Parts: sequence; structure tokens; C-alpha cells
Amino acid sequence: MKKINAAVMFANAGIGEFYAHLANVTNVVAVEYDPDRADIYKCMYKHCHVIPQDVNLPETMEEFISKSKELNAKLLMASPPCQGHSKANQSENKDEDIRNCLILKVTEAVEKGNFDTVMIENVPEFLDYSSDTILPELEGKNIRQYLEEFFRTHGYMVNFYQRVDARKYSSTPQQRVRAIVLASRIGEWKLPEMLPKEQWRTLEDAIGDLPSLEAGERGTEKYENDPVWGKKLNILKYYNAPYWPEKDIEIMKHTATGCTAFDNPPEYRPVRKDGTPKEYYRTAYRRPKWEDAFPCILRESDSMGGMITCHPGRPQEDGTYSDARAYTVLELLQGYDLPDDFPFPDWAIDEEDLLRAVLGEAFAPKLVQRILEVMPR
Repeated sequence: MKKINAAVMFANAGIGEFYAHLANVTNVVAVEYDPDRADIYKCMYKHCHVIPQDVNLPETMEEFISKSKELNAKLLMASPPCQGHSKANQSENKDEDIRNCLILKVTEAVEKGNFDTVMIENVPEFLDYSSDTILPELEGKNIRQYLEEFFRTHGYMVNFYQRVDARKYSSTPQQRVRAIVLASRIGEWKLPEMLPKEQWRTLEDAIGDLPSLEAGERGTEKYENDPVWGKKLNILKYYNAPYWPEKDIEIMKHTATGCTAFDNPPEYRPVRKDGTPKEYYRTAYRRPKWEDAFPCILRESDSMGGMITCHPGRPQEDGTYSDARAYTVLELLQGYDLPDDFPFPDWAIDEEDLLRAVLGEAFAPKLVQRILEVMPR
């Protein structure tokens, strides 16, 4: 398999590229606006030229293109911010999010660079987006229509995949559905074959062997003297459960695996501070089934009011359920089929909000690997 160098736009913290080397792809230049994420990237990929600046600045784009050419980057990977497109964003003015125009920076890079192949990833709604206010350059087209015309005009064959579930195409035990655009001027670039259903991994496969942990507990402290886990504390480096209010913990202790707290007896249902019932939301205050996959991991994965962020739990002798908590960072890593000792730099290990944010916006790395393995070269 021919070696390919890659340039990465909106690089996050480099989660998506983690297994790219297994497809003989090396990330040689990356641009990331957020300084903390750029620092993580630098620490993880010391060989890569990282530009910690705003890609909207002309000098940033100039450096990105110059370095891409100098380092012979033939693949462009881009994951523009998705917040203005995502259905998980319930903001009334999300269509006015200026970040929605960043797709134009991707096409600018294609025009100025010398890339043979281009991979773009975003939420499914991304391809349908159109705005005369934010993106008048599309001239009434949606992003899919715009990109189709753009790539064909510039000599690329292009394929669009609007709903690619990482679980179905890789060993990722997470229902992470994304739009993916594959463009090539060498030969047609298609998705790899979908995996047989028996290979789709579950929560039990990913985290079923981890010891029990309750809200506010740290794995290395709880199991320091454990006869089994005390000898494997290195595995529990990222195994810390976020704090939850006692009332919420009690609610989830009485919520069975695969069920929602809204179906609990009245005294164990979610209520507001004034005691009135909270509005039902199907993915909030819910535990998944062990035989299911992780739900889509989002930025705010430490609350119980989000996208099924609660641990499945195990039944206890007193009729309650264990692990009344959100997933730990370790479990989120395993939700991407990443190693227990993932090489976040030491300074970031206790920055849980940051780690949850970068994992919540990551391109599933095992899916990236499989797509790169079938890339025309």
C-alpha cells in the first residue's frame, strides 16, 4: 500500500487520525484554532507541523497550503464544525452560526493545494444546509449540490454518503452517524464494505469487563487495594465518574437497564427544583441496554439530561441498579475502540471537560482507518 501524506483541517485533538498510520497515511500538517486542542495534537503527533491559528486568516491558509506542498501532502482531511448543522443543537438561531461557512475554507484549500484525494466529514444535516445569509456563495444550492459541482469542475470524482454509521463499517461500538464526502482525481473513492451484523460491537463488548463505579468516585482510588484491579491501576487512569446531585443519583439507582427514569414510580422520577415533573425527553434520564452500542457521544457527556449518557448499570440485591452515573472518559475512549492508555498529554488528563469535548466532536478513528485503506493511490 503506497504511503500517503495528509493535511488536516479543523484538526480537533487528532482523535480521527489515530489509526491512520495502519492505512499507511501520515498526518504531516494540521490546522486547529483552539489552543488546547492544538497543544494536544502537538504532543500526540510530534512529527506533524501544527498551525494553532484561525484558518480564516489569510496568513494561516497560506502557511497551511505552503506546508502541505512542501511536505507532499496528497490527502486533505476536513471536519468543519458541526454545531450549526447538528440536530442535537436546539438553538433557534443555529442557522445563523458563522461557522457554517467554513466549508468554503475547505474548497479554498482544494483550489490552492495539490491534493489527489479529499475526505470531508460532518453530521448528516450538513449536506442539506443552505443559507442566503451565511452562505450566499452557494447561490441557492445546498452544500451537497455546491460540492458536487465544485469537485467535478476541478477534476475530481466525488461520492456522497449522508448517513454512515461508524458501528456498521468498523469496530467502533458507537452509533455515530455522519455524512462523508469522498473526492478523488485518481480513481473513484467509495466506502468500504459494511461489516456483517455479528461483528457490530456492543456496550458489553466495550466496557462490560470494567469494575463498578458510582458518581463522584475515582477508579484508581476505589480499587487501589483491590486484589485484581489493584494490579491494573494503569488501565483506570481515565476512570473517574463525574459528580451528580444526590437526588439524581437516587433517581438513576431506581432506573433499570434499558429503561427511562420517567417510567419509575413517582418518587423516583425527574422533577424540577420546585418539585414539578420535568418535561419528558426520550434520550434523557435513560440507561441503554448492554446489547446495544454507545449512543452518539456528544460534547456534554457528563450530564444525565443528554443523549443517553447514563451507564447501563447492573441489578443489585436490594432491587436498585449500580453505576448511577455518566460514562467515564475511559469508557468514552472505548466507545471509539481506542486504547485504555490513550496518549493524551499529562497536563490534559484531569481536564475532563476538554477531553469530553474533543471526544464529543471526533471523527471515529477506526472508520477513518477503513476508509483510508480503500482510498485510491
